[in-house]
Amino acid sequence: MAVHHAPELWMDILTGGDDYELAFTAATDEADQLAALAHEAGVAISRIGRVKPGAGLAVIAHDGTPLPRDAWGAGGFQHQ
Repeated sequence: MAVHHAPELWMDILTGGDDYELAFTAATDEADQLAALAHEAGVAISRIGRVKPGAGLAVIAHDGTPLPRDAWGAGGFQHQ
């Protein structure tokens, strides 16, 4: 992930840019089928994380430290 390679850019990565890509979830056991469909459609896909049981969203820094929401939650476009 980009934050791992350029940790100084984590705020820009979390809050900057335009939304031109679709984020979605898929079951791990469907990874091969999803990759085949993406290849067939000529669409590149990237795994960017995983969903685990819990409450809410956690952002983990490159060193494994959880980043508090107030450090990153106010940036970016605010959908109304």
